[in-house]
Amino acid sequence: MGREIIDEEQKLLEEIGKKLKILRKKTKKTLKQVSDEIHITAADISKYERGKRGDIGVLTLNKFCKYYNYNLTSLLYTCNKAANSNSIKELLKQLNNDTTSYSIKVKN
Repeated sequence: MGREIIDEEQKLLEEIGKKLKILRKKTKKTLKQVSDEIHITAADISKYERGKRGDIGVLTLNKFCKYYNYNLTSLLYTCNKAANSNSIKELLKQLNNDTTSYSIKVKN
C-alpha cells in the first residue's frame, strides 16, 4: 500500500513520464513493442508516460533506461531540473542511495 504523493513529487513523475515518452517516440517504438521487450504492460507504460502511476521504482526506471540506451542519472537529473524543486532533490538523493522500489499513490 502506497502513500499519497505531494505536488512536487507529482511534477517529478510527470517529467519522468514525458522523458520516457520522448525516448520511446525517438526510437519509433509503440507501447506494445516496448511492453513486449521489457515485460511491463502497455497500459502501465502509458500510465508512467502520463505521470499517472506513482509506483515507478529505480529498477523499473533502469529497465527503461537500458532499453532506450539512456543514462539513469541523466534521466533523473534532467527531470529534476525540469521540475525544479528542493523536495524533489531530496527524493532524488534518496533514490540515488537506495535501490529499493518506492510505491507511492497518485492523486486523482
